[in-house]
Amino acid sequence: MRADVFLVFTALFGSSAAFRRSCRKSGEGEGWYYTTNSDTLEAVAADFCTKPSVIQQWNHLTTLKPGVNIKVPCRYNAGKQRDCRKNTATDGAYVIVSGDMLKDIAYDFCTNSDVLQRMNSAKIPNKDVIFPNTVIQVPCSWN
Repeated sequence: MRADVFLVFTALFGSSAAFRRSCRKSGEGEGWYYTTNSDTLEAVAADFCTKPSVIQQWNHLTTLKPGVNIKVPCRYNAGKQRDCRKNTATDGAYVIVSGDMLKDIAYDFCTNSDVLQRMNSAKIPNKDVIFPNTVIQVPCSWN
């Protein structure tokens, strides 16, 4: 089966949605997140494009408890937060929409446009030109 057909199938049918946590912005580059029962330091850190040690250091924690507001790096991307459809332990599929720019997609997935172009070289030969409805592979480590 062709890789692009496989990606479309997994994006639509055979994958799970990876919905990201969001933060309440409180200052430049930081915000607050209210923890839940299912949170782990690793998962929260991945959602906010950081390492567990940063979350621990900022909040003076050794473990993460539910029901607590914690300070997190709070990235802002023009009011948009993209989600992926996980299809492996570390990657997922994202469908490009009208108005997307590769650098903005990369920012939301904690990477850069060069990495996304390498991951999708057959679909993105020029990182300055992307097309809506194209399914691309993206890093998707959260949940």
